[in-house]
Amino acid sequence: MSVSGVGGVRVSRLDRDLTGNNRIGNTISTINSSSSHTDVLPSIGAKVEWAPDWQSHVGWGKTVTRPDFASLNPALSLTPPSINRPGYGSAGNPDLKPVESKSFDLTLERYFANNGYASVAYFDRRIDGYVQPFSQVENINGLEYTVTRPQNAGKGKLHGYEVSAQKFLDFLPGVLAGLGVQANYTWISGTTETANTLNGSDFTVTPLTNVARKNANLALIYEKFGFSGRLAFTRRDRYVESLNNGGIQLPPTNVVRARNQVDLSVGYEINPHVSLQFNAWNLSHAAYESYSGYEQFARDIRYDPAVYSLGLRFKL
Repeated sequence: MSVSGVGGVRVSRLDRDLTGNNRIGNTISTINSSSSHTDVLPSIGAKVEWAPDWQSHVGWGKTVTRPDFASLNPALSLTPPSINRPGYGSAGNPDLKPVESKSFDLTLERYFANNGYASVAYFDRRIDGYVQPFSQVENINGLEYTVTRPQNAGKGKLHGYEVSAQKFLDFLPGVLAGLGVQANYTWISGTTETANTLNGSDFTVTPLTNVARKNANLALIYEKFGFSGRLAFTRRDRYVESLNNGGIQLPPTNVVRARNQVDLSVGYEINPHVSLQFNAWNLSHAAYESYSGYEQFARDIRYDPAVYSLGLRFKL
């Protein structure tokens, strides 16, 4: 058995000045703030080789993710109500803070003698300030709008497992020896403290937004005689997209339905410098469908088309 690893620390500092105007409902406030952040970010990782074909990776570290400009920009965009839809809008949030995360990862991996592998992984994240969309009803110039802004959550946690494998079927005869199978499955559980009011300090434990509990991928792959191909099936379980604070007018969550998608990629290497590539995205015509609180209350449906592309690649 052998063990190797690396450890380190990164120190970063950010000075930030924000000026502008922020509007919530009919209240307009002036923004004029300065802030500084100094972050000490340690990390450590190790590889343990149990045997020639068995190994594990262990890692722990702290990271900081700062909000981008679009998320901080308080500019308010509104769409007035129509005969069949209430008014809605979106804006950034200049009060956003950096997201801090402490991560732990552990794997057990088996590599087959000729080709392929199988692995199982466990991961744990402790997150402070996760950025998630938050919606509330605001009265602006006598009209009601559901306005969505990003805001920091309180303390949260996310953990889960991943199982993955890949194997070429090289025991098959002739051209079939280039066939292979690739698969993975991930189970995730995540919760956080969500403020009941925008940037408030009164929290309720809710699911992490944009985190699907179950995710799976299955692909048939091919690599031989200059040809390469991948026919992939992807399933993403339903997930909470955003949270509402609208009393009886709005259910507490907006949920996106589970989605199944099929994609195809085929390539041929004409010579070491030139290759052809054909891609087909969303052959199954999977749609984006979301609902508010209850499945019968459809919120947003988008019928995504299949997209095809043909390319010629050159490399020196």
